[in-house]
Amino acid sequence: MGFFTRLRVLVVKELRDLARDRKVFYAAILLPALIFPMLLALTGRLTPTELDSNLVLRIGVIGHGPAIDEIVLEAPWANWAAGGDEERIRSGELDAAILADYSGKRLTNLRVIYDKSSPTSALAAERLGVVIERVRDRARRRALDASLVDAAALPPREVVYHDLAAWVRGDAPKSPQFLPSMIMLMMLAAAAFAAIDLFPGERERGTLETLLVQPIRAEEALLGKYVAVFLIGYVAVLANIAGIALASTFEASPIEIPLTLPCILGAAVITLPASALVAAILVRVVARAKSVREAQHYLLPLTLFNMIPALLAAAPELRFDAFTACLPMAGPALALRELALAKADLLSLLMMGVTTFLYCALVLQGALKYLANEESLLGEDSGEGKSARVLGVALFAILATYVCGPFLQDAPLPLKVLVPLGLFTCLPALWLGKSIGLGLDLRMFGRRTRARSWIVALSTGIGLALLVSGVAALQRRVIAPPAAFDEASLALLTSLPSLPLALLILAVAPAIAEELLYRRFVLHGLRSDFDRTRAIVFSAALFAMHHLSVFRLLPSFLAGVVLGRLVLRTHRFWLAPVAHATSNATMILLAHPDSPLAGGLIARAFGADELALGRMLLGAAILVVTPWIFERRPLWTPGRVASQLD
Repeated sequence: MGFFTRLRVLVVKELRDLARDRKVFYAAILLPALIFPMLLALTGRLTPTELDSNLVLRIGVIGHGPAIDEIVLEAPWANWAAGGDEERIRSGELDAAILADYSGKRLTNLRVIYDKSSPTSALAAERLGVVIERVRDRARRRALDASLVDAAALPPREVVYHDLAAWVRGDAPKSPQFLPSMIMLMMLAAAAFAAIDLFPGERERGTLETLLVQPIRAEEALLGKYVAVFLIGYVAVLANIAGIALASTFEASPIEIPLTLPCILGAAVITLPASALVAAILVRVVARAKSVREAQHYLLPLTLFNMIPALLAAAPELRFDAFTACLPMAGPALALRELALAKADLLSLLMMGVTTFLYCALVLQGALKYLANEESLLGEDSGEGKSARVLGVALFAILATYVCGPFLQDAPLPLKVLVPLGLFTCLPALWLGKSIGLGLDLRMFGRRTRARSWIVALSTGIGLALLVSGVAALQRRVIAPPAAFDEASLALLTSLPSLPLALLILAVAPAIAEELLYRRFVLHGLRSDFDRTRAIVFSAALFAMHHLSVFRLLPSFLAGVVLGRLVLRTHRFWLAPVAHATSNATMILLAHPDSPLAGGLIARAFGADELALGRMLLGAAILVVTPWIFERRPLWTPGRVASQLD
């Protein structure tokens, strides 16, 4: 048999094995893909909405003219009040408001503001719609019956209904921001059940040995299982989309997307590369598990790892362009959001598809290398790696920081910064460090730490500030952050009037806490299972995700690579916090109003976009030359890591 014939036979065999287990079918497809959308659609029906037909509603009016007078006369069920804004409707003082714009005596625009989440407000909008339509039709008939009437004198044909419950930030509906994350979650949940059953499940049942004695290679067996996992996940996505489309037809459904046939077909095409990537990640991770229980332990960190990029679709200010389309998992989520808003760009969609399939091929290639021999495929390799534990702790810190943020929104700035750093960044690194061979010895100065090592740390911080500022300026030409992003950064500095306090809270504290987690705990744990390059890259990627901003993703990733390389090269952990704090302090000294450097020549050079490439090259040169001059030690080897951390 040829390769494709053998692959088809293997895929059919794996799908039949999954079909025999009805629990996998129910858990992987029926429950997440159909029942959840139906429950979502019925949520509105479960909420009592019956109101008294004689209820008097409170309507605000902005603008005055003949049309408004007729509407008031036609609505004896309403109490009318002058004025009406969004805050009065949200607070319940008014049920709805009419805004009328006139040009002379001619009505040019009419808008109704209401809150659909409030039953009385929704009822007010419904009754106003009936009255407005009746008054408008009567006015149109009078105008047409009159002689020599210009068409411009006719009342407007459209009335704008502004739903405060569904329109936020530039009148963008919430559903397109919410549904991509839900679809990604369903995709992961469905494919995870299949992956666990086909890898550790078969190990426990002892059926992998039967498969491997057949005249096929281990790579072919892996590819057949991968295709089966992909098909299960993709079918679940299609069923999920169909369930959402059906749910949107129910009255009182919270889903605000008009799911037309082109929109449904487009969603099916967009989720194809995303399903392939999710299946590849699952196969790569779950295949390492030696039991079903161990594989289930991987699911929480894996879910967070996939969902955090997908949550970027909930940021209305984040545009879907050629750059964001290339972000793993975030690209497909943003594409789904833009498709729902009917704003998807064809070039960006093509970039998303190509890069996602490329990521899929790279991940799957790593799985093929790992599972190329029967010992790995059967799970007979000895030893328990620390990487899964480290990954789980890092993702917990990221998620906890993300969830904690809104609760500290109104807190004083020191608490807003120090509480997440202390509870979710520093504490896990110190508490769990012993579990991967790190003690609590945090002496600042080790006996073998020499003066030239501190010179390397300080110069690395300065070079890192130059590199990051240059990369951030160049990134703005591709993906420009909104004005609110820059305003928030400036407000962060100006809210701390004391320069020493700003340096302590915004430079020193983040440097110590983040380096304890990512360069001491995460880097050391990953180094036990991976080579130094992958350990640096993975720890830098988690460090970048910790900042929870797509606009800081690339600069933070580069900073993580530089700091990880510094620790591995010098064998000294504390040099990383010093370099990190130096980089942060440099940027604060150049921007803080009370700093003597603010507004000077150096500050203007750091802020000039035309010098971005020069700053980047100068920073890279400092980062390369200084360690080469002062530190020529070999990089860490796995056996020397724990003993040489200061």
